[in-house]
Amino acid sequence: STQSTWGVERFDHHCPATGTCIGKRNYRTFFIFIWATTALSLLVLVGCIQQISQTDDYLANAMKTYFASLVIMLVCVCSLLAVGGLAFMHAHLAMSELTTHEDLTHMYRGVRSPYSRGNPIANCWKVLSRSPGHSQLLKLHRPEAV
Repeated sequence: STQSTWGVERFDHHCPATGTCIGKRNYRTFFIFIWATTALSLLVLVGCIQQISQTDDYLANAMKTYFASLVIMLVCVCSLLAVGGLAFMHAHLAMSELTTHEDLTHMYRGVRSPYSRGNPIANCWKVLSRSPGHSQLLKLHRPEAV
């Protein structure tokens, strides 16, 4: 929504999962969150596969014995498709030094982003290592000294 962009420096997107706008000050945290969620889903999926593969039962018996593991595997696969895809999309955006908003609106179609350093590794480093800085909202609510 356009209303949520007010006051968000380098606005990326409004995240319905966290209920907040993602921008310069919290992008690194968001990026780490989606990659950690992807890694956790993959780890749990591998653990479930390992548990099921160690059984000597026939498939029908294994499905009864490890029904919970199969359900968890299904949830992990769905999570990997959704959150994993999101993680790779944001890795691409970080390498291009683009925001989701800029990418979806094709703001720099055919030209490089003015924020880009021209190198994907340098762009990632810039995006993920920058200091979030101080909130500019505090200045709005602080009365001026007279």
